[in-house]
Amino acid sequence: MPLLRRLRGLKGLWGAVGCVGIVVGLALLGDAFRRYSAAFFIAWASLPLVSFFYRRSEYATLVPSGTANRFRALLMSLAVILSFCAFANDDHVRDTLGYRYVQGYYVDSYEDYDSDTGQPYLATDAHADRSRDFALLEFALWVYLAACIGVPWVTWRYASAVCAMAERRKQAQPQQSPDAT
Repeated sequence: MPLLRRLRGLKGLWGAVGCVGIVVGLALLGDAFRRYSAAFFIAWASLPLVSFFYRRSEYATLVPSGTANRFRALLMSLAVILSFCAFANDDHVRDTLGYRYVQGYYVDSYEDYDSDTGQPYLATDAHADRSRDFALLEFALWVYLAACIGVPWVTWRYASAVCAMAERRKQAQPQQSPDAT
């Protein structure tokens, strides 16, 4: 019995260590996203393509349902994590595109106290010389934010189609009785 209590205590300890690890991992992932944005975007945009071509391939007709479910879980976890990183860093993406493609783009940063908690925070305002260019940049940002939702959704649709094919194929196979040898 004392061994069981020790194991329960370790479970709680490993759960706390896991939570701290997730928070540190997300912080490091955000820093890596800002540093290597192009690589993250390529990986993020390729996930729906991978699931689409996986569905179209001949391999999709041969894969067992358990493997298809694991592959869908892997694709979806990557899609959700990368979409979360993309959504959390939308200001970085806006500023990168603005400095590169919009003439006269600049960002004002100032400390503001107008939050719900009354605590100061750093607010930013983006500006450009021509309002048409700035409006196009804002439209591109809305498309980008829609892609943060669309990428996991499309990945889910195509990967689920493979799982459904595997499940239909599994149910179509004749069942063997355990007594037959």
